Amino acid sequence: MESGRFKLLLIDLEGTLYFKGAPIPGAAEALRELAAMGFHLRFLTNTDSKTAATIGAELTTLGLRLAASEIFTPATAALAFFREHPDARCYGLLSPELATAFAP
Repeated sequence: MESGRFKLLLIDLEGTLYFKGAPIPGAAEALRELAAMGFHLRFLTNTDSKTAATIGAELTTLGLRLAASEIFTPATAALAFFREHPDARCYGLLSPELATAFAP
């Protein structure tokens, strides 16, 4: 792949880097190689009960070192929306972890 054409890769987590709680063989090495080629990597998940920090910590135990700032979750999107629209209101049914993240 010619790295000059693309600057950023969006990579799904479940099924791409890990599956059923186990890392996919070669995933960590592939991420290191892509980073060495100069790609910026960001990671997507539809996990909606955990913060990006928790997901990053869990992935570290699998040998996948991802910074929370590189992980985009539904909660990440919602929190960004509320930062941009401070007058917006909602009634959230959230996990205890996310309830803390969304607390005023």
